[in-house]
Formats: sequence, C-alpha cells, structure tokens
Amino acid sequence: MESPEIHSAILGWDWGRTAIRVSLLTFQGRERILQDIFNTGSHPGHDERYQKGAFNSALYLDGKGDVSFGERMDDSRIPTPSKELFSSNSAAINSFKAINKNLNRGGIRSSQELIDEGMDAIARAVLQQVQSYCQGGYLHGRVLSEVKILRVGLSYPAFWGHEERTFYEDIIRRVMSDFPDIFTTDTDVDFHVESLASAHNLFWNQRLHNEILRISDKPALLVFLDFGGYTLNGCMFTVVQGKKQVFSYYRVGDTFCTRGGTELWEQAFGKFAIEYLEKKLKSKLPPRERTQLLQNFHLHIKKLRSDKIKEMSLHVTDPQNARRSLTVYLSEEEAEGCFLDGMKRPIELAKEKIAEAATLSNRVRVVVSGGSGKSSIVQAYIWEACRKAKIDDPFFFHEKAGDKE
Repeated sequence: MESPEIHSAILGWDWGRTAIRVSLLTFQGRERILQDIFNTGSHPGHDERYQKGAFNSALYLDGKGDVSFGERMDDSRIPTPSKELFSSNSAAINSFKAINKNLNRGGIRSSQELIDEGMDAIARAVLQQVQSYCQGGYLHGRVLSEVKILRVGLSYPAFWGHEERTFYEDIIRRVMSDFPDIFTTDTDVDFHVESLASAHNLFWNQRLHNEILRISDKPALLVFLDFGGYTLNGCMFTVVQGKKQVFSYYRVGDTFCTRGGTELWEQAFGKFAIEYLEKKLKSKLPPRERTQLLQNFHLHIKKLRSDKIKEMSLHVTDPQNARRSLTVYLSEEEAEGCFLDGMKRPIELAKEKIAEAATLSNRVRVVVSGGSGKSSIVQAYIWEACRKAKIDDPFFFHEKAGDKE
C-alpha cells in the first residue's frame, strides 16, 4: 500500500488584543499554498465585533470564575484582552494579583498559574482547529492527512522586548507538545515584527500587489500603516520591479509603532459614558449593561460614514426597569475628546511618516490596513495627509479571517 504524501508547512500566528488569526503555508512539490485557518466554532457575537472566523483571545480576571471561556461569552463579566498579560508589569496583571490575593488570601493557586492556564487554553483551542485542517482539510481538492509543521512564525508589536517574546514562545511550545501528530520534535519558533509580517502577507497576493502598484520601471516608496485596535504598526520600503514582473523589496529605516486605536477610543467613551450614567443612577452600572453600552458604541462607529466627529447619543437598557432605557449624550466637543484620547497618537504618527516619505521619493503609495483603518474618520485624516503631501491616493486594504484572497 502506498504511504500518504507528507506535506511540510509553516504556521503563521497573529495574537491580537481582540482576536487571534492563524494561517498555514503548505508546500506541495514546488507549490506554496497559503490557507487561513477558519474558526468553525466562533461565536456570532465575536464575528460581529471582530473578524469572522477569528479566535477569541479574551480572559476573565475578575475572580468570579474560570479565567478562560473559550468561544463562549459571559455578558455578566468584563473580559480582559489577553495580549495585555504578556508583560509581567501590566496594569491588568497587577489588578488581577490584588483580586486573587484578596479572594484566596495567599491560597492554593498563584495569579500567574491561572493566567498561564488561560493562555494555554486559548492557544490549545487554536491548535485543535489547525490539527483538524491538517488531518482532514482540502488542498487543491484532495483531503489532507499528513501535514508536519516545521516552523511557527509569531508576529509581535515593535515595542515588545525579550520578556514578552519569551512569554509568547513559552505558551506556544508548551501547547505544541499536545499535538505531536502535526509538529516535529524540532519545530522552530520564529518572530516577525507585526508591520513587516502584515506587509509581507499583503504583497504575497499578486492581484492586490498589481492594484496597489501600477506597472512601472521606476522604484516606488510604500508607507505601510497597520491600524490595530490598540496600536499603529508601520514601516516603509522601496519596491523595485525586475524582469517578468518580479519585485524586490528594500526596507527604508526602522519599523515604527505607537499606542492608540479604536479600542482605546471605545475605552475613552466607556469611561465618559459610565460616569455619566452612574451619576444619573446614583449607583454602579452592572457589567451586563456596561457590555451592552460598549457594543452599541462599537457598532455605531463601525457604521459611521462621516469624515468628522459629530455629537452622538447612545442608549442602554435600564438595569432597574427593562421598559426604560438610559441615554448617553455627548456633545461634539465631548465626542471629539474621546476620539482624540484613543486616536490622536496613531494619526499624528501616520501624518508624520506620510510627509517624510514625500521628501524621499516622487513616487509614494500609502497602504492602510487593520481594524481601526476601517474608520471613515481615520481614513479622512489619511486622505488629507496624502493630499497635503501631493502624493497618490491611499490604498485601503482590510484583511478578514476566512477571506480567500
């Protein structure tokens, strides 16, 4: 009987603050086939809020139960983005240590053990889906049965140091050992700065490449801006076209990064709105209503098609009386203040890099990706920066988990 063909592969892993996305690059002879791993168990609520088919990356650090819920949602508890826990001195970890110490009074399990357990559970859920694909997914119409992952590529923000990267690698290596059928004993774990990983993934697609760069024998300078929920990551690189439309890429300067994004815009709104409502209620706003309020705000800015901030009012069900609703009103000035709290730094850095690029080349193209880059207001700032620098219109690219680009 003929033995099944063994395919080697590389697993790409993007651990975001709001969701995790993974993709598999499989080698079949001389062919390289890139496939996003789609989370078949994703919750509709996560799909609406984040990216369809992505993996939930939240933990619950309120001391009221399990730290990891997988794809389930508990609106009565406030989730913490797990990416905030990669640094041992983060505010989220210090808060959880205080809660856990008070509940256990120095008891059985340390805070770090509980966090490690939650992180491992998140990574294990992702690898279970990866294994399902490796042992039953389709590759060019054929069912896969033998895939060995030889390398795992982990993307990370430019400001992370040795501590965060080590913590990240330790999670992946611990959980990899639970899946011996798809990993080898010497599978490598590598790191790639998020902005470079995103840019590489984008330019892997020849159709998108041709949309972004018009055919020319002149080098082009690209400014790549990845607006995430919490950070802007970016880089510049020169693209040179060789024979037969073969392109070469040369990075210009260092990658750049700053804190800020729509999640921080949401946090600023949440702080304002909760204080506003609790003053009305003369009591604390329960977690369920707080979650409802933030979800309403998220959907509001997602549907926004304006190029500037305007006054807004949002509603949430009164926790004391389901027949009544509470309204949060923000004047234009208050709404703009929340926006700038979350978005000022990334927008200013993006404008600075666009202006700098225009002094380096007369052929510049700005490419914008990431969830915060979908905001019509963020896009308006980028359009204006390009117009002011007298360069081509920006190209907005929004990758979604499960897309077959």
